[in-house]
Amino acid sequence: MADLLEIKRIADAAARGTMMATPIDDVTVTTATGSDGDELLQVRIVIPDEQADAIDFEQFFEATLQIKRAVRSAGDDRHALVGYITPTQLAELGDPEP
Repeated sequence: MADLLEIKRIADAAARGTMMATPIDDVTVTTATGSDGDELLQVRIVIPDEQADAIDFEQFFEATLQIKRAVRSAGDDRHALVGYITPTQLAELGDPEP
């Protein structure tokens, strides 16, 4: 199982490599518990507030696939939930960094 900082590095590279049309401020990774009780990864791609309505969803979908593949390739079998969030929304949730 990879540590969260390594997964953040992997997810950041995958997101930036595929979401060319959308600026990325950051990528956050936290753990959560799924409905079945298993630990999962929550990956959030942080995009500027003003880009929230202009995201290229084809690129976002490709980034999601690339992140999931990269996490598995790193030897981590936890399910990765990938989403996007703005800095304003992230601030409302609190600091998710490990």
